[in-house]
Amino acid sequence: MKRQRVWFGTLRFLWLAGALSMFMQSSSSQSTSVVEGTLVDASNAAVPEAKVTLTNQATQVAYRSTSNNLGVFRVTTLPLGIYRVEIEATGFKP
Repeated sequence: MKRQRVWFGTLRFLWLAGALSMFMQSSSSQSTSVVEGTLVDASNAAVPEAKVTLTNQATQVAYRSTSNNLGVFRVTTLPLGIYRVEIEATGFKP
């Protein structure tokens, strides 16, 4: 199967369906954050080997992770800011 990008609109759908769980941890004394989550499809099955890219909107610096066999991903040491999230996974389309 061909890998295709799953854009923010699809992420919003997954989020609304309860399929994407993301937690941002930060405090006022920290200058970095962690984003972690679990990627699942509409049937609640894990999405392994998905490529997750978070791009800082101010600097355009990209941070990457890949989900494990349980669909879990983690991106650490993110500077605080606003990010665009993109996910690329086999069998999903934009």
